Amino acid sequence: MFFLNRRKKPHSYDKNCQTKRGLIKILGCENASRSGDVIFIHGLGGNAWSTWHPKELYDDNNFWLTWLGTDLLNIGIWSFGYEAEASEWKGATMSLFDQASHLLDWLENRDIGQRPLIFVTHSLGGLVVKAMLRTAQTFRKQSLIEQTKGIVFLATPHTGSHLAQLIDNIGILARSTVSVEELKAHAPQLRELNEWYRENVRHLKIQTKVYYETKPIQGILVVDPDSANPGIEGVKPVAIADNHICICKPNSQENQIYLGVKKFICECLRVPLQLPKIDFNSKKGKNLTELEEETVVTKPLACITDELNSLPKNIDASKKVISSHSSNSLHVVDNQVTSVKPIEVFFSFASQDEKLRDDLEKHLIILKRQGVIATWHNRKIGAGKEWQNERNTHLDTASVILLLISAGFIASDYCWDVEVRRAMERHEAKKARVIPVILHPTDNWRNNTPFGKLEPLPKDGKPVSKWGNRDEAFCSVAQGIRAAVEELAASV
Repeated sequence: MFFLNRRKKPHSYDKNCQTKRGLIKILGCENASRSGDVIFIHGLGGNAWSTWHPKELYDDNNFWLTWLGTDLLNIGIWSFGYEAEASEWKGATMSLFDQASHLLDWLENRDIGQRPLIFVTHSLGGLVVKAMLRTAQTFRKQSLIEQTKGIVFLATPHTGSHLAQLIDNIGILARSTVSVEELKAHAPQLRELNEWYRENVRHLKIQTKVYYETKPIQGILVVDPDSANPGIEGVKPVAIADNHICICKPNSQENQIYLGVKKFICECLRVPLQLPKIDFNSKKGKNLTELEEETVVTKPLACITDELNSLPKNIDASKKVISSHSSNSLHVVDNQVTSVKPIEVFFSFASQDEKLRDDLEKHLIILKRQGVIATWHNRKIGAGKEWQNERNTHLDTASVILLLISAGFIASDYCWDVEVRRAMERHEAKKARVIPVILHPTDNWRNNTPFGKLEPLPKDGKPVSKWGNRDEAFCSVAQGIRAAVEELAASV
């Protein structure tokens, strides 16, 4: 029987701590080698636990934050609690600016921002995250901004909510807090914040997912479709048949919100999905907390057995690493199947070939989504980073270096004198695999270049531009890269 690394059970939430504040650990947060962090941030009148729980129970670990923790590999799941009461009778709150600074300080205290980061927000929580990012930009917290890969907005009033106006009209019975005052429909500060996010989101390379409610609560649609839409080009808000409260409480792992958010996290963090666990009869009747104390199976036993039977029979059982199966990003180590770190692929190319590089990267998307590879090129250098150091770092750590050959590439002093020279040094030292990818016909490159002795792609070294079907050419390149990374993974 082959298992993934053991996962600790979710941190139990104290029944008497409904008002717990700060960043609360749910699952995977103490794993120093985790691939990223996902932070849930509740809205007005909510809290770090029951906001997300379909039954609003404080002592039940069976809800979608823990489901994500077991469905996704090597991800830390957190929930952030803060004061956000709608009425002064129930508790205090802070202004949006103060909430943003409060969140930013907690992230720094927990060393969040050293690895990729996703925020899942409900209602006011979405505004708090946007304000936090703007504050981080103002105070030059560049690492946190660069590591923020995506934000999910669940029923967030980007331009205000008419419910805030309704609460205000109730007057003395509600005694609206500052949070409600700031949520009045089309409040100028919310429009300004949303305009900042709209103008900066692409520059900051933050992916955005938007869901909005379609069912009212007591006749009131808390956040209407217009307010829920941040107006970002290419981002289509998704209508959900729930009200403002239920939209953030998926009741099963087949729920539309759960499946959509899980997929979004995988795409942003480039992590593989956890495969279904084996349903052993002996586990019937056990609750989630009991199951979490046990190991989590990554594949049905029959599938793993079939894969292992396909491995070479003359394996030295005394070796710790028995074999690897890179197409599924799995290693068999000491009779355990574990996930492996993606192999970094570096693109060296001339600026005029950027369109062809983009086309090639699209053909590698399956390898990326499987977690087999991670790609890098100089267009991925974030704002504020020193480009030369960033490029040198990736050039010195990449396991595969693709040289995209064309006349423009050969003519580029930068490509030739810096990247080709360093790439070949690492290739000769057997620290990286250099692969020439022939984009355009180039005179006598085989006999007069340092990489001329290397086997090129596509097949037979036929330039991509000479293929009748360019997709077939890039498919041939992708197949060659897959074979190379599988061979590298097998040698680990």
